Amino acid sequence: MRRFFNNVSLLFLLTLLGGFICWSCTEDENTESSCYVKPGIYRTDIILYAEEGEESETRGLDINKGEFTNVYPFDYIYIHSADNKEDGTHRSLKVSLIDVLTCNDCRGIHLEVEVFENEQGYTITNDTGEKITLGNDEKIYFSTIADPYWKAKVEGATPVYHQDVFVESEANKELLRSIKTYDKAELIKLLNEDRFIEMKRYCTGFRLYFMFTNVDSTNFTNIVNEQQWEDSLYNSRPKDFYIKLYLGPNFCHRFDMYNLEVASDDIEYGYYSTGNRSEDEYGGQQYRSFGNVAYAYTGGVSGGTNYYQGFGYETDSRYYLLATLNTRISASEFSVYAFIKYAPQADPTDKEFLRSDEGSKYFRAKVPDMALTPNRVHFIVMIYDIKDLRAFFESSSRGSSVLSSTPWNTLEKIDLKPVKVICQ
Repeated sequence: MRRFFNNVSLLFLLTLLGGFICWSCTEDENTESSCYVKPGIYRTDIILYAEEGEESETRGLDINKGEFTNVYPFDYIYIHSADNKEDGTHRSLKVSLIDVLTCNDCRGIHLEVEVFENEQGYTITNDTGEKITLGNDEKIYFSTIADPYWKAKVEGATPVYHQDVFVESEANKELLRSIKTYDKAELIKLLNEDRFIEMKRYCTGFRLYFMFTNVDSTNFTNIVNEQQWEDSLYNSRPKDFYIKLYLGPNFCHRFDMYNLEVASDDIEYGYYSTGNRSEDEYGGQQYRSFGNVAYAYTGGVSGGTNYYQGFGYETDSRYYLLATLNTRISASEFSVYAFIKYAPQADPTDKEFLRSDEGSKYFRAKVPDMALTPNRVHFIVMIYDIKDLRAFFESSSRGSSVLSSTPWNTLEKIDLKPVKVICQ
């Protein structure tokens, strides 16, 4: 099955339980179609499952394989009035998925649509009796969030350029919206005849790997162990170094679910930082001690399997950043900013130390050939040569006695370049 495509397809197979649907439409090449729907109440169970085959779009996230799957990821969906109003007049209705008894292992939603006499509009009711009422000419769409705008949660700013940093919160989950909006007649036709709703994903997934290792361009395997690290860096240990990374600036603050675009007032850069999830114990943009990092991939000029193992930062196992991109910012800006500090005598549980940028050295690496398309999981791998890190110490007159006992004490931009950047 093809993994990644430009949109998501879901097939809603409908089983009509009650009511009688009747509509007629007139249409010619010079006028818009005009449809009449017979007043009445229409009750329907809608069975939800993912369309399969080469042309299907992937759904859900397989955290083990690092790819979106064909499993619908939520127990609910929202029906919205087709507008992006923020004055309290926007309407949305949450509809829970239920087990549908008319088929085996099927889950779906139950809806009741009442069409009023004299074209006075219609009401949609969910399985718990909650409802929204719409005018005769008003349309609806389906999405996975309750509001007309997806909104990132801003928490702080970047240390140097003071641009917005987003905390990973409840908002950072899969974001989908129906490709089509439905007027009253199209909604009834959907329930009775079309029997499918196409959805599109508006989020992208990321995992980060950032490491220093011994790099040999002639070797498929590039490894540095703790002893080699200490030998190369004047007896310093990997855990004496602390790191945090910023990914961006191509993330949006707000996404307009009605117009299917980044909100018109969203013109600022946005970043996500490691150590900045809402459930993190210490909060804020935290540093973390260097840890083991390993990555293997097949390809490149050689076509063989390349293996890299070193020390730095790797996204937590089974975790992915799911976020919405700002396509108004050029993809050529997409970068990883690394902040590293050396503090051999620091307390790794000190909250203030983990938040402080004092003594950090920072540098930027652009991610080449970045595709700002949704519905993909990107694996971004930054590989640096430990020899370049050693050269930085030596060029800065940081001898063995200094490095082994003295922390860095100034925030400073340095020029370290990756020997390899992988974006898959």
